[in-house]
Amino acid sequence: MKLKLFALCLLMAGPALAGRVITYTATSNVSQEDANNAAIAGVAKQISSQVSVDQVSKKSETDINGNSSFSQSYKAQNRVSSDIKLKGFQIIPVRMDKGYKATVNIDLDEFTADLQLRIRTIQQEVSEQEEAAQKAINDRLYYNAVRAIEKAKPLLRQHQKVLDQLGRIYPVNDSHRIRHTIDKTETLLIDRLSKIKIEGPTQRFTLTKPEMPPWEVKVSDEFGPLPNFPLVAKQDYQPLSERRTQNKGTATFVLRNVNISNGPFIITVEPNLSASFMQAAGIQNSIEIPYTVSQSKCSVQLSCTAVANICNAIENGLSKNSIFASNKSDAIPLTVQVSAQEKNTLGNLVSYYMNITLRGDGIFFSESPKGAGKNEVDALVRAINKLDFSKLQKQLENSCK
Repeated sequence: MKLKLFALCLLMAGPALAGRVITYTATSNVSQEDANNAAIAGVAKQISSQVSVDQVSKKSETDINGNSSFSQSYKAQNRVSSDIKLKGFQIIPVRMDKGYKATVNIDLDEFTADLQLRIRTIQQEVSEQEEAAQKAINDRLYYNAVRAIEKAKPLLRQHQKVLDQLGRIYPVNDSHRIRHTIDKTETLLIDRLSKIKIEGPTQRFTLTKPEMPPWEVKVSDEFGPLPNFPLVAKQDYQPLSERRTQNKGTATFVLRNVNISNGPFIITVEPNLSASFMQAAGIQNSIEIPYTVSQSKCSVQLSCTAVANICNAIENGLSKNSIFASNKSDAIPLTVQVSAQEKNTLGNLVSYYMNITLRGDGIFFSESPKGAGKNEVDALVRAINKLDFSKLQKQLENSCK
C-alpha cells in the first residue's frame, strides 16, 4: 500500500478550553478507506499511542444545483481503561482529481467527556465514603469505618489511572485532582482501634464431647463497653463462630465441633476485621481460651468380614472418637456390615448407594451415604473416611471407662 500522508495538527485553545480541536489530514492513492484510516491513525498518534478505536461510518450524499457532495461521520468508542468510553471523532472525505483525501477532527472536550465525568464521579464517591467513615468512627461503629475506607482506597487508585490517561490528551488542573482526607481518617481509626481491649472468660473448661458450654468475651474502648464490634472464634485458623458484641460490649459464644481428638486444645478469639487494620492498630494478637479433654476410651471387638481396606478405614474412623479396636475379652463386641449398590458411572468414577452398619448388644449405628470411587471398595473407603461416629460414641458412653 502506497500512502501519502501529511498532517495539519492544529491545537486551538479558547477560554476554559472551549472548542479545543485536533485536526489531521491524510491522502492516499489507493482508496478513500485508506485515506480515512490514515487520518484516524494520525489523530490517534497525536493523542496517544495507546488509544484504540472502533469506528462506525455513516455516509451521505447531497445534490445541490447539480453539484454532488459527500459527507461522512464516525462514531467511536475508545477504551483507555476498563470502563471509559471516548467520543468525538468526525471524518470529512475531500474529493480530489487524483487520489483520496480525508480530514479527521476531534473535539477534545467531547472526546474526554467520559473521562472527566468519571473523575467527578470518583470524587463524589470518595467524599461519600469518607463521610461514612468519619460518621462510623464518631458512632464507634469501627467495622463500618473500616469498610468505608477499604471502599475509598481503590477509588483513589482508579482516579490516578484515569487522571494519567486524561493528562496524555488534555491539560489537567486542580479541578481534576481529587480532594480527600482519607489518610487522616484512617489514622484516627487506627488510633481508636489501638485502644480496644478484649477479655475472655477466666474459668477453664474440661470437655467430654466436642461442645463447649456458653462463654462470654468482653470488648471495650477508651469510652467504655463497645457494642456492635465483630469477633470471630477460630481453632487451627478455621473459623468456628462469628459474633458481634451487644449493648454491654459482650458477645456469647456457643461452640460446636470443637477438636477433642488431638491438641492443641485452644480456641482463639480476634477482631473480625481486615488484617491490615488489625496489624496497624497492634491488635492482631488474639486472646486464647484453653481447655482440657477428659474423655472415656472405649475398647471394642470388631467382627469385620469386609476387605482389609474397608475394615481399616472403620477402625481409623472409630479411633477419632476414642473408640479403639481390641482383642481383649472385656472389649465390647460389634459386628460390621457394609454394602454398596452401583448407581451411575461418571467418567472414571462409579457412584454408589452404600450402607455401613455396626451392631452390638443394645447398640445400633447405621449410615447410608452416597459417594463415588474407582470401584466399590474405593467408594466405601472414601465414604467411611467422612463418617461421623459420634452417635456411636454416645451409645457406648455407659459401657466405657
